[in-house]
Amino acid sequence: MWSIRLAISRRCYGWLALAGLLVPLLGWAALSAFSGVSPVFLPGPEKVLVRMGSWAMEDDLLGDAVISTMRVVAGWALSALLAVPLGLFIGSWRAVQALLEPLTDFIRYM
Repeated sequence: MWSIRLAISRRCYGWLALAGLLVPLLGWAALSAFSGVSPVFLPGPEKVLVRMGSWAMEDDLLGDAVISTMRVVAGWALSALLAVPLGLFIGSWRAVQALLEPLTDFIRYM
């Protein structure tokens, strides 16, 4: 089962996937219940689920999600409007490439 890139059965995959979800969740629950960490910094999973329920029912979760989605889409559209023409200019003219490549290389990892 632990050989490199060796096929495993669907059943084994399912058990491993379930363990990959449950072990961190149980670790989170145990850490929040038995350690000295304040619930302000590490609330338990049950408190998070209760808060998510109240957020969805009482605090307009859907409205907040729509606003966040619109911000992401607007940011993507604005970046596409700028990046596509710049990419075409950089790819078409060596002078534009020489002018803008140092800046794009500098800010690429920011």
